[in-house]
Parts: sequence; structure tokens; C-alpha cells
Amino acid sequence: MPLDFQSRLGAAYDAASGITIPEPRTLLMTMPDGSPGTEYQYAFYQNGRRIGGLGVWGHNTTINLAGRDVTLLGLELFNSQMILSMLKPRASIEDPEDHLRFLFGMARGLVKAHTGKPKNACDLRYVALTTVDTLIKSGFVVPNPEVISRNGNLVLAEETILSTAGRDGSYGQPHVQ
Repeated sequence: MPLDFQSRLGAAYDAASGITIPEPRTLLMTMPDGSPGTEYQYAFYQNGRRIGGLGVWGHNTTINLAGRDVTLLGLELFNSQMILSMLKPRASIEDPEDHLRFLFGMARGLVKAHTGKPKNACDLRYVALTTVDTLIKSGFVVPNPEVISRNGNLVLAEETILSTAGRDGSYGQPHVQ
């Protein structure tokens, strides 16, 4: 059964499996390289019962795309233990999909968990990243790894939340793209 996380107020929810990923606790931090970042602390629930969790760091970068400021918020899944933590909920599902598809589905849940933000002054883009090397260390067979990722990173999921700020500085409803 494939995971299909949908945005719910303050969470990502997969109706078929009953898995919920609430919006994580976030803490601003300085990354080891001195750049700004965020620590994300996720919890995984199934039908109200906690079935796992995950702590992730990520870089924060603001760029300008087509005249709009976009804050890129990376969820850097660069450690095999993180990948294995994302796979643990698979054991609680009857007839789960294969491990790689499940991983992509959980990554989609991680980024979808942020779509309930009530106010954001600029566009936000959450990107869940890993590396081919991390997948291999996690036990995945990766055919032609050099073709899959030339720069070393592999995007598992991404979600853009458009700004809710109007031209007058007022805020409206969030718009997910």
C-alpha cells in the first residue's frame, strides 16, 4: 500500500496507514560550517500511538527565483541511522510497499508536515535530501549511482509554501504548491 500523505492542520496524514507526522518542533541553530540552520524533531504516530521519531538538521538559504524571495529549508538525511528511523513505521503497516518507495513516501510526509504554517512572509521550500552513499550504507541497492546524482545529493521530496503576506503586509491563508 503506497503512502499518500496529505496536509492536515499542523500535520501530514496518510489515511490508508493511519500514520500522522505532526509539524515538528524546530530550533534555530548554527550548522557546523557556521551557516544558519534548523534542527527538526519529528514524531511519527499511527492511530494516535507513537511509533517512531526522527531528528534532522538542515541548512537555511534565501534565494531569489523569478523576482520572489524563497527560503530553502533543507532536511538533510545524510546518515544511515536517519534513513533506518524513517523505515521503522513500515513494520506497523499491513502489506507495505517496498523499502525505497516507503522511504520516498515518508520523506513526502516530512515536508508535508510543514504546510499548515499560518503565516509566512516569504515563500518557503522544504527539501528532503539524502545521498546515494547514505542509501547504500542503509542497505539499498542503487544501480548506476553516478547517473542518479551527479552532485552527490538526491531529492527525496520537496514542498513549496507560497507567502501569505499581501502587498500591504497583511496575511491571508497559506497556499501550497
